[in-house]
Amino acid sequence: MTDQSVAMGSVLLRNMPGASARTLLKIAQSGRLNAQEVLFREGDPAVNVYVVLAGQLKLSRIDGQGNEAVVAIQRPGDSIATALAFSPNEYPVTCTALTESRYLAFGCETIRATLMHSQETIGAVLAATYKHLHELVDQVAQLKASSARKRVARFLVALCDGPTGSATVQLPYDKVVIAGVLGMTPETLSRSFNRLKEHGVRVDATRVTIDDIGNLIRFLDNE
Repeated sequence: MTDQSVAMGSVLLRNMPGASARTLLKIAQSGRLNAQEVLFREGDPAVNVYVVLAGQLKLSRIDGQGNEAVVAIQRPGDSIATALAFSPNEYPVTCTALTESRYLAFGCETIRATLMHSQETIGAVLAATYKHLHELVDQVAQLKASSARKRVARFLVALCDGPTGSATVQLPYDKVVIAGVLGMTPETLSRSFNRLKEHGVRVDATRVTIDDIGNLIRFLDNE
């Protein structure tokens, strides 16, 4: 898949009128990051909206005790800081590359100028903003309503190709990051992995073997 097709299929651009999307693409700035390189930090002036072309970018915040909370992992086709296109503000999170990554940067002032001339473009940006909000609401609901073991089980099921049979999957990123995504400490994550052994889950470093995906799904449904 080409960079242009990834960008045009992104949350930010896919619902825009073609002319507006092409205009923004022409003036977008491309960039790349090495693993662990920071794109922007919490509190920096929000000057760009970003679209991920390749790799994985982590959005996180640090709490008053110095602990990192992972807000989201952004992948190709995801947009970052979309809502900030509407008004000057600061980035509320820090964005760090988990792997070597590439992105497009769209100036917030340019997006606002484009919005002024197209109601359809405004609707597209609002739709992208709503999608992000909906994902965050779902994430908060799962964190509040699910046990740590259930959160880990759901995370593993999402890595599988289907709802039945056995599976061996690779953890997509470091266990510390996974713990942050799931709203728990690394120690709680390790205990949850151990407690899932009774449901046919075995962890060997970054490789996870699941004896029966359907059994794990039934555990999620019945807990």
